[in-house]
Amino acid sequence: MVDVLGQMKEICPTDDNGKTTYGVSLFNDWDGNLVMFVKSTATAYYGYDEFGFGLYDPEEQVFHPALEENGPYLTCLKFYNNLYQKGLLDPDSQTQGYDGMQEDYQNGGAFLNVFNFLGSTFYNSDSHAQEGKAMYPCPPEDAAPICYGQNIYGGNRIWSIGAKTEYPELCMAILNWLSTPEGRMTAEYGPKDVCWYYDENGKTQFTDLGRAAKTDISTQMSDGYSGTFDDGSFKMNNTTWAIDSLNPDSNGETFNYRKWESFATDANSDIEQDWRDKTGFATADEYMGSRPYKLSLGTTYSESTKSDELTVLWTQVAECIKTNSWKAIYAKTDAEYDQIVADMISQAKDYGYDECIAFQENEASLRKAAENEVKGTIK
Repeated sequence: MVDVLGQMKEICPTDDNGKTTYGVSLFNDWDGNLVMFVKSTATAYYGYDEFGFGLYDPEEQVFHPALEENGPYLTCLKFYNNLYQKGLLDPDSQTQGYDGMQEDYQNGGAFLNVFNFLGSTFYNSDSHAQEGKAMYPCPPEDAAPICYGQNIYGGNRIWSIGAKTEYPELCMAILNWLSTPEGRMTAEYGPKDVCWYYDENGKTQFTDLGRAAKTDISTQMSDGYSGTFDDGSFKMNNTTWAIDSLNPDSNGETFNYRKWESFATDANSDIEQDWRDKTGFATADEYMGSRPYKLSLGTTYSESTKSDELTVLWTQVAECIKTNSWKAIYAKTDAEYDQIVADMISQAKDYGYDECIAFQENEASLRKAAENEVKGTIK
């Protein structure tokens, strides 16, 4: 992948604005226990699920601690360092924030993102398509991304109302509306009859404005709305209905526009047709569904409560790993990288890494037991 990204830069050394291009552009706003892009690359490529200070293989039911030698986290950390050493990682990645990253991908300043909604969603505008430019999934042969099974027991993200809110009834009314089919559609695609509608057969249709806005979030709104589609887009990092759930207000369609009968049409550009010819599929969802993947079962497992003492250690270890991971990404040589990683491991252990891993190993056993219980019900 490093070599391919290097070849892409040779073909396209500058973006739409004449600025230098890179293989990837990152940001650190979403870092948690680990550097988000590093652990997410392990998820997208190897199918491992983020799990505390490490990654969990849902197929083998094995937990890999973050600092495991040759483990998935350090393997992906080295991938980003390799990109940096070859001039293929945007040097502003650690400091530019989400907005800077978004601008890079909108302008074609980077070629790869492990998140579809951070790459192609920004880049695949109608104007780029007409110029023969687009981002589409091209997974390596040995990649097996994770696929999360729908969980009938719920998930680890909750909707809640603050105990001290002055308007609990209004909060509940908003939650109720978001949980209706129209609320889910509006959160995803914008206002009904302005961006989308149901035709006389109950099939879901984009308006011209809605289709343009979904392919280019900088589209200017109209019909009583001002600003761009992105200005009014849903900013809560949470959902009600799963995107592939059946929409009961439609005639047998889901909330996922890629699967609407009206959207499964002829290619809208030569480059889209070229990608279809290459893969043999009409949509990215169909293509990725045909590829190898690892399934993470929906179970009753939920993370155990940490003690106050462990919480303190956890915070220190997280900061240590994140800080040193970014230092490692920016290492100018392999020797410097190796030294930074060695120091990170030593410092993390001093902060209580082993205690954190012991907690997470126990969590892995609880998750495995919950998975096995579900497997026992599947006949």
